[in-house]
Amino acid sequence: MNAKRSARQMVASLGFAIISLSTVACRVPDPQVGDRRIAETFTVPSATLSGRYGTESHQSYSVFTPNGWKSTDQRNLVVFSHGGAWSFGSAADLEPVALDLLARGSVIVSIEYELGVSAFEQTADIVAATRWAQRNARALGVDADRTFLAGHSAGAHLSVLAAVAPSNLRGGDFLIKPAGVVAVAGPYGVNDIDYDPSILGTRVQEIIATVNDCGSNTCSEYQLDSIAPATYVDASDPAVYMVVGDRDELAPVSHALAIEAAFAAIDEGDRAWVDVVEGAGHQPGSGANAAFLDVFIATAGTF
Repeated sequence: MNAKRSARQMVASLGFAIISLSTVACRVPDPQVGDRRIAETFTVPSATLSGRYGTESHQSYSVFTPNGWKSTDQRNLVVFSHGGAWSFGSAADLEPVALDLLARGSVIVSIEYELGVSAFEQTADIVAATRWAQRNARALGVDADRTFLAGHSAGAHLSVLAAVAPSNLRGGDFLIKPAGVVAVAGPYGVNDIDYDPSILGTRVQEIIATVNDCGSNTCSEYQLDSIAPATYVDASDPAVYMVVGDRDELAPVSHALAIEAAFAAIDEGDRAWVDVVEGAGHQPGSGANAAFLDVFIATAGTF
């Protein structure tokens, strides 16, 4: 059975129209209020526990558990990486996409990763945190086979990069390969020749140079390509659900479509989902369409 076709049928049965963007892309019109999990309608709980996933001072985590959670549960595990232009932000920033997933019943492990260093040093933290969470699945009340990476903005870029880059670049292997990635407003295409990084604000050249590990010099095309997730997509990668606002200049739709095209080029287009939120900027609604997110979470790992 074609998993994507099945997913489309499931969403259609819930009353959501899906319009083709291309041969494999999906466009989900912005739903009415109530069809998204909105921060003001969902009280952010206190962290259930916190601690360190590694020996470095920055390698800390906070765990958020959904209503009704028990340590004997087998919930979906979500390792969440915050946004902040690769240089600021914290695990306490439980952003809307994490709230969406928490509200849908997943356990969220929100992590700190080292700031102001190269992208692959940051993905190494994501891998280390995911390995820690998978090793401690029983205590967390999760099923390690249902591991998802998630993030917003820079955290979305890093989550996708960690999922698709070779293990020798991203910082090692996961104990169990993630079933999927939920990525919101990620600037995946810093190698896009039409992308103007100055919109990221002050210190932009320093930030881009640092993330690309090219010092104070102008980054070469090769160096820019090296942290673009589309560079690494292959048939072994997990499914990726990308949410983006059609008015987002920080993370334009074209960035998500480049990843979708990379999957399509290897005949794996079913595993790249693009949810374009009409009229939205860098905070597209509160994250993901709730019904569409449910379908993705339920079917990821079957592609």
